Amino acid sequence: MTPFINRSLAPIALIAVGFAAAAMAQTPAAPDMIPAPACENPHYPGRTARETEMAKFNKQLTAYQKCMNDYIDGQKKAAEANVDEQKKYVDELNALTAKQTELKNKITLAIDKQKRHVEARNLAVNEFNALMTKLKKDAGQ
Repeated sequence: MTPFINRSLAPIALIAVGFAAAAMAQTPAAPDMIPAPACENPHYPGRTARETEMAKFNKQLTAYQKCMNDYIDGQKKAAEANVDEQKKYVDELNALTAKQTELKNKITLAIDKQKRHVEARNLAVNEFNALMTKLKKDAGQ
């Protein structure tokens, strides 16, 4: 016994399989490693340092703070860009999911329509068989 395959449903099923395969084929790229800051950490000269050494340290500390703030701002911007990029992929996935749901609904409706046709055909065949039986009986056969 071979399974019943409706030729009108085959294109819809192939489209649904194609969407599913396309969605699975897209694998995310490996995340980039976050680079370490290139800021030079100043060396604290100690409590007994001279005034000139402390002034030099304070100048280096100010440069270090600026460098770190710039690094942090850059990382925040990169993270925001990544979030925006990920939102695009989420929107794309949502669109594919909506299309898949639409196709599932079309397939379900087509299957229901086919079931109604089969039920109507079976009813007509049963009515025909009942009529033929009655006619044979009336004819004396």
